[in-house]
Amino acid sequence: MVAALQVAKIGAGSTDKAANNFNNFLEKLYAPETKNQFVKNLGLLEKENRWINRQIFNTLISGNLDGNAVSATTLQTARKINGVPFNGSADISVNTLVSRGRVPALSGNNQGTPGIQLYEACNNDYPTPYGNVIHLKGASSGGEGELLIGWSGTSISGAHAPLYIRSRRDVEDAPWSAWAQVLTASELAGIPLPFPGDVPPSGWLKCNGQDFNKTTYPVLASYFPTGKLPDLRGEFIRGWDDGREVDPGRGLLSTQNDAIQPITAKWVIDDQAAGGDIDYPPSGALYIDSTATVNYDAASTRHRGGTRGVFDSSRQTRTANETRPRNIAFNYIVRAA
Repeated sequence: MVAALQVAKIGAGSTDKAANNFNNFLEKLYAPETKNQFVKNLGLLEKENRWINRQIFNTLISGNLDGNAVSATTLQTARKINGVPFNGSADISVNTLVSRGRVPALSGNNQGTPGIQLYEACNNDYPTPYGNVIHLKGASSGGEGELLIGWSGTSISGAHAPLYIRSRRDVEDAPWSAWAQVLTASELAGIPLPFPGDVPPSGWLKCNGQDFNKTTYPVLASYFPTGKLPDLRGEFIRGWDDGREVDPGRGLLSTQNDAIQPITAKWVIDDQAAGGDIDYPPSGALYIDSTATVNYDAASTRHRGGTRGVFDSSRQTRTANETRPRNIAFNYIVRAA
């Protein structure tokens, strides 16, 4: 530094000019462009802040090191991200849920893997031969559940596939519940359901003979082409005979009036069979009307008129203005779809 000052003084001719020249020298020496050009000329960097050759440092490096290695194309040790191999040589696609393939259905109190797992049903003890199974289990709780979605096309391509659910309690030895099938609105449409309320839930209609929009509810229209629901108020539903010959001649949705089987009775009405010592007294629904006599046997040995017999079923059974079984009133509704 002293030598540089002496050189500046010789060329300047005076101390003031030498000091000024020295200051200018220092400014240029420590200027950023001077440092960058110096490092670049040494062959250490291809350009500012980028190494082109491997460097070995024997002391600590302070500050931030930015940029990417020029020659490195893969990781020294490959890794897996969510089960997908990754070594840095190419982009990868990481699925949020990876199928474990065909896994036999869990049974008894066997537990599944924590987290969300995807299995494939393929004739391996699931309620439908083909489908996808989503298994859910927490990390700390033993409770778990499964959702099985059958594949469309197991019998008819494009047909609705079955949906099942089941679960297991968060107790170590708790068994799995049975699979329960979940029905869709289309599968329920048209089935009369006894409902214990006056106002049906949203999406349901009363079976009270009302008209419905066949365009809005095409599934319902396929069962009731007239666009009119049956009126089931005060009615009983009877199983269709379908060739059994118990209730022949009936079609689906046909109505039928009330009726009872024929009741017949025979008894003797005679002056000799109507007294206190008669041999065949009437009983049950039959009785003698003592308010009237019928004189039709002039040759009677008792010389008395005949007696009028009366049949009255109310003497033996409960009666009403209709024939009916015991019952409870419900409100019949159907799913609209």
